[in-house]
Amino acid sequence: MLPALKQLYWRWRLRRESLPPEFDSSWYQLRYRDVAAAKLDPKIHYLRFGRQEMRDPNPSFSTSGYLRSQPDAIHAENPLKHYLEIGRKAGVAPMPEFKGRQPFRREAPVLMVCGHQAERELYGAERSLVDVLDGLNSLGVNLVVTLPSAVNEHYVKTIEARAWRLVVLPYGWWYAGRPTVEATQKNFERLLIKFTVNAVLINTLVLHEPILAARRLDIPVAMFVRELPAHDPALCDLLQASADVIINRVRQLADVVVTNSDFTAKSLSLPNARVVPNVIEMDDYRNLSTPTDRGEPFTVIMISSNLPKKGLDDFVALAQELETSGIQCKLIGPENAYVAELRQKQQGGALPDNLVFSGYVDTAQEALRQGDVLVNLSHFQESFGRTVLEAMAAGRPVIAYRWGALPELVEHKVTGCLVSVGNVQVVARYARKLAEHKELRGTFGRAAQDKARQHFSRKASKDGLSKVLRQLKSRRLEHHPPGMA
Repeated sequence: MLPALKQLYWRWRLRRESLPPEFDSSWYQLRYRDVAAAKLDPKIHYLRFGRQEMRDPNPSFSTSGYLRSQPDAIHAENPLKHYLEIGRKAGVAPMPEFKGRQPFRREAPVLMVCGHQAERELYGAERSLVDVLDGLNSLGVNLVVTLPSAVNEHYVKTIEARAWRLVVLPYGWWYAGRPTVEATQKNFERLLIKFTVNAVLINTLVLHEPILAARRLDIPVAMFVRELPAHDPALCDLLQASADVIINRVRQLADVVVTNSDFTAKSLSLPNARVVPNVIEMDDYRNLSTPTDRGEPFTVIMISSNLPKKGLDDFVALAQELETSGIQCKLIGPENAYVAELRQKQQGGALPDNLVFSGYVDTAQEALRQGDVLVNLSHFQESFGRTVLEAMAAGRPVIAYRWGALPELVEHKVTGCLVSVGNVQVVARYARKLAEHKELRGTFGRAAQDKARQHFSRKASKDGLSKVLRQLKSRRLEHHPPGMA
């Protein structure tokens, strides 16, 4: 169907279906920037794609949350209409609350933890949130966790197992110039009051309304900063703000700043930031066989979101350097336009056959089984490098660029190799050496496991989070008279 005819058809469908007035076109464009950027009619987008993609139609109705709480509505043509005509009459919540598996601990504080996304594909910040929840549970805190969607059922269940209550409600990311969504802020205020929340922990610096809600109610806020704006131009472009603006916003809004590495704290010029490193459960990574153990080609892997800033071009160059060495280079991550372009080049003979596109996998273990050595070739400075830590726990040597927080993890020629940024030839040289010397891989791998065990244990996380809670408590005492603490 021609584009003009498609538009006419969907405008006819729109008149025929008559979306309810509860659909908020302005909010929909504000929440889904891809719709606004494409200059699409929000109502037509919702009819054609949004409802099937479980996008939310307004700031007070969670499509994915509603469908999770009402499985019978999964086949409804329009979840919002189903709620208005059936769910609301039955007393179903438009922003459902789910009972977690953690008991309520009397006399313990209530902490609201706000995740920033829960989509089908998960990355470091989402997995790190799970570790933070484990650490807080070990400290006996009651956890109310919020998520902006329930699209990823496995992840939602993972969070649910660590929460006293889980709430799914629509909220998006902050970016410069975006107005505050008053309805979202009020939704958070109601939750903070309902659950008598003592403090709020924000999982990354990109959230907005939950922070304003806490501040309006004089509840202290801790912000877990996992980003390095000064070293990440792509993030600054996404948030439409300079690094200075982003960092100053953190300083203004957070009572306590938590970072995942010393490098992150120093880069933000926050000497008083609490460092709570990412942690690893060593038992989850034991006995992972490597390709060479199975008689397959020696394989170098890169686990990534497959954005250019993750070093895609460098990984392609690495495959070209190693083409005649019999070494396979496997890219593990989601299919996107950049990967599609690389595939096309390979089909045209411009890229070597030892470059393999493995696609996205659900777990780090599944990814690490596919490689003998992991490389991190990011073009921006990593604030931590979770996949590096996971590789170390699995006994995989790591070759990485010497910048960002990666030298806090990788010890040169002890647990892996560090290379100056962009020097793909040296990366290739180390890869060949590790391919040729199995005993060296074993020595590096065992040292990597020892370092992961000694410095990135759950005890390290628990100790750091305990200090964060004490600091939040002192902030609350400062905010309130003694009789109201």
